[in-house]
Amino acid sequence: LSELRAAVGAVASRGQIDGKTAQELSKRVDELDKHLTEKSGEDSEDTEKSGEDAEKHLNDMDEYLAELSEKGELTPDDERRIAAALQTVREQAAEG
Repeated sequence: LSELRAAVGAVASRGQIDGKTAQELSKRVDELDKHLTEKSGEDSEDTEKSGEDAEKHLNDMDEYLAELSEKGELTPDDERRIAAALQTVREQAAEG
């Protein structure tokens, strides 16, 4: 998740997105972190549910990035940067 946090932080620090959007992105990363942490620390039944929650949060983040891009609130380069980091998180989550 550090790569995703760094990507969000870089976009926010360059002023490409407004403060409210930056806070929302950071909040979503925190939520994702929470669900991924739960996934790695539970028994098998809870892990499956937490894994589904994490996948839902990953998909929600994808949709949110697309929304921001469509509204012109996120440049295509910034969307790609965050999406690439998000894909890395998705791959790591799939590996367990």
